[in-house]
Amino acid sequence: MSDEDLGKFWNLEDLKREEEKRHREEPGRPNGATGPADAWPDPDMGVSRLRRRDPPEFPIHVFGPDWGLWIVEAAQAAACAPDYVALPLLACASTLIGNARWAAATSGWVEPPHLWSGVVGDSGEGKSPGADCLMRHVIPEIERRMIGDFPDRHREWERAVDLDKAAAKNYED
Repeated sequence: MSDEDLGKFWNLEDLKREEEKRHREEPGRPNGATGPADAWPDPDMGVSRLRRRDPPEFPIHVFGPDWGLWIVEAAQAAACAPDYVALPLLACASTLIGNARWAAATSGWVEPPHLWSGVVGDSGEGKSPGADCLMRHVIPEIERRMIGDFPDRHREWERAVDLDKAAAKNYED
């Protein structure tokens, strides 16, 4: 909004005086900050520096020889670190498994295979190209294959639900 537009609704001199007064009372405070000025610590600007130390080497061996090789080759093709391919691969695997399998640490402790992940890196380091090999090629092919028999599987599921409802009704009667 321009000064001219502001002047239609407020007295610009009053606005400027109030702004100067606020800066005298709490210098350097962000807009809308409340409370004493010393309640907000200075931010750690070190996280914004480029050329931080390199991350530890990614343990590609945990994926075994086949998946490890695929990750390395996909990373080379995308011109990125293997980390940027492996993490989206794990997240996609978690999604594809869905609720079909649950890990059981003990008989009373089971967990769904939900994996929340985030790829972290500087701009231009290949985070998106690392995931593209999955999102543009692998996942669409899996979805294409899955959709082929989906109508049949959905009908089977609907029949199973109807049978379960009938069995529950018979049990209640």
